[in-house]
Amino acid sequence: MNDEKLNLLGFIGLFLIALIVLLIPLGVRYFNGDSLFAGGYTYYNIRASEDLSTGNTFDSLQQQPHRISFFHYLLYPLINLLGEEKLIVIPIILSLVSLYLFLLISDLFFKDELSILISGLAFVLSPIFIYLFTSLTPYTFATPIFLFFIYLFLTKSNWSMLYLALLSVMNLSFFILAIILTLFESFYRKNNKFFIINLIPSLIVLGVFSYFFHNFLDADFLTPSFSSFLMSFGAKIGVAFFYLFLGLLGFFTISQRGRSYNYILLSSVIIFISSLFIISAKIIFNFYLCLFSAVMIIFLIKRDWAILTIKRFTLLLILCGIIFSTALYSNQLISSQPAKNLEHALFFLKNQPNGTVFSHQELGYFIQYFSQKKSFLDDSFNDEPNSTLNVVEHEIFFSRHLEITESLLKEYGINYILITSDMKDGLVWKKSDEGLLFLLKNTNTFKKIYDLENVEIWVYNPIS
Repeated sequence: MNDEKLNLLGFIGLFLIALIVLLIPLGVRYFNGDSLFAGGYTYYNIRASEDLSTGNTFDSLQQQPHRISFFHYLLYPLINLLGEEKLIVIPIILSLVSLYLFLLISDLFFKDELSILISGLAFVLSPIFIYLFTSLTPYTFATPIFLFFIYLFLTKSNWSMLYLALLSVMNLSFFILAIILTLFESFYRKNNKFFIINLIPSLIVLGVFSYFFHNFLDADFLTPSFSSFLMSFGAKIGVAFFYLFLGLLGFFTISQRGRSYNYILLSSVIIFISSLFIISAKIIFNFYLCLFSAVMIIFLIKRDWAILTIKRFTLLLILCGIIFSTALYSNQLISSQPAKNLEHALFFLKNQPNGTVFSHQELGYFIQYFSQKKSFLDDSFNDEPNSTLNVVEHEIFFSRHLEITESLLKEYGINYILITSDMKDGLVWKKSDEGLLFLLKNTNTFKKIYDLENVEIWVYNPIS
């Protein structure tokens, strides 16, 4: 078999691996009876797009404006076309498109097909790839658009203008980062004219969209920490530590190759710093890590080894490290909410009188989507960790003084309290009689109306 056929089989195999990596956690969730989509943001996006289909940009449930982008206008027609049960087809298709585009960009960087294959393999095995294409978020759509734009911009195709304009209304942070990267590249290559030709139409499109939808100007900023950056510390959109380590070695390997690689090295530093603060930058930084990891692996393959066994062991260790990162995140995805027991509880809650539900903020989007009731907090408050509502949440969870708890429940109109086993096992409390748990068991102020499959629902029922 000649090299051309081997390479073709390699690329076909890579796309099959991408499908397998995505379908394994989705398949396990399906057979467990859980919803295919894990994580609350997807459910918020579905609800927001359904509101927008009626011309309503205001979230009547949460009494605040929806955080929208052009993505939400694309999502509702897809819901009508496929139904919510089959929406998973969309991110899977986008995953294959993104992989193809990433390989095209890798081809501009590498000179051999083995390096391209290895970088592609690193991409499809990365936790961020799994997150992006097992959910439905603006990032899911913005990622292939960003890759389209970067490839067309680097190859000096005028079609890049269309994709930058589309990116500008799909995700603002992605757009700003694309501008920074291409501006930096234009100064480096001394070709500012093509950059300006791309920039002007996108700014016009962004200006028009922003004029009609003021709440679009909502960036995805983070508070820098290990827990928000590294997957192993619990970040939902996180970089794998092993990728970071391998990418760092690849970075230093490239730095020894001369000035022609200065652009990619300097731009990676800019994106790394941005990734500490912006979710979109983490996604882009993952592209760099996959390229740098491939550089390091190729370096190890091509170098002369005194003992061949050590070479094989080293490469096997790297492969195991990458696969371990993939397996760790897949397991995290499989065990993520919404599990079927939470869905059953929320469907029960849906049939109860209207009221505000108090629970951990990670369950907020699920409460809104499945029970169609207002949640006291949801994941949108991750951007405001010290807000008044976060402080109130902490006070309700941990106060053992009934008077304080009651005054807060009355002030914020809270009617229901939802508790899961995860909340009792460390997500909120560490002891069985801590804070609110003590009050629920030892006062007549609360009445349990649901207790099944490790989910409890209590109603606030003050004695008059």
